[in-house]
Amino acid sequence: MGGSYGLVIAAYTAISFCGVAWRISLALNKILLDGATVEEGIGSVQAGLILQLLLESSLTVALLTNLAINLFILIALFTKAVFFGQLSSIETRKVVERLINYILFKGIFLTWVVQPDIVQIALWLTWFSVLGSLKMFQGLAKDRLERLNASPSATPWAHLRVFSVLVLVLLSDLFWIRLCTMVSKGAGTSTFWLLVFEPLSIAFETLQLWCTVCSSLTHGIDILQMTQCIAKDHFPLIDLQQVPHGNGKELLLGTVDFSWKL
Repeated sequence: MGGSYGLVIAAYTAISFCGVAWRISLALNKILLDGATVEEGIGSVQAGLILQLLLESSLTVALLTNLAINLFILIALFTKAVFFGQLSSIETRKVVERLINYILFKGIFLTWVVQPDIVQIALWLTWFSVLGSLKMFQGLAKDRLERLNASPSATPWAHLRVFSVLVLVLLSDLFWIRLCTMVSKGAGTSTFWLLVFEPLSIAFETLQLWCTVCSSLTHGIDILQMTQCIAKDHFPLIDLQQVPHGNGKELLLGTVDFSWKL
């Protein structure tokens, strides 16, 4: 089902991109007709004039906004598919709950704090969308880690995928903190802390989860190596690949899986 949603969004994104390209082509043709000759080409056209013409059209702004939203959703779905795969029902429910709470909280913030200016609202929505996605992936990584710790058949590869997504979240968050410092240079101290507080909290929580995953990986690898050594000492002539089912193979494999979670 998730793959079909991804295909629909990808097709919709392609349509939006074609619409934006069509509007850009119309803007270039208008500039060439107004003054620039064909021999001068596009190189003589100022980028600022093109952007001004594009933003003057409500249709172009709508197409650009739609394209940005679709690209954002595609990136989120791709990240989810790479690092988490298929979500369980509990993970899906928790993600939906966090998303609803986040939208309600930030909606109240936009209503009471931000001035009724369309540009400021758009900037804050973009800001909160990026931070919200980082928080969603961080919470999803926490849920997946709890699920792996409770599963006797969890593998080091599964823990490594959670570790990788936490690294991605932390790097993105550090970039966002750097962007906060650049944006708030001309603003006051209150604006700076307003921008940087949530990225700092995301970084702190991610580092905590990072330490938990590293501890689980290290402990699990040590137990697995110890189990292999014990198996070689007590069963030196047994090859699990050659043992048929029903002759103790399930018991041996279950012992290895259980020792990984000890």
